[in-house]
Amino acid sequence: VTCLNQKQSNMDYWQSSWWRSTPTLGDTRRFSCRYGYKSADGDRSVTCTRDGWKPDPACQ
Repeated sequence: VTCLNQKQSNMDYWQSSWWRSTPTLGDTRRFSCRYGYKSADGDRSVTCTRDGWKPDPACQ
C-alpha cells in the first residue's frame, strides 16, 4: 500500500523526506499550511492507511 504525493494549493510544504521516498502503509508525515490557512482538523501529522491519508491533509 502506498499513498499519493499530493499537495494542495493552500499547503506550504510536506516534511523534507516526503519527496525522497514513496510513503507506504504506516508511514507518518507532517505538513504545513500557507500563511493565513490552518489544518482542517488541527493536526499537522497524517498517516498512510489502506484508505489513503488519515486524517485528510487539508488546509483551510
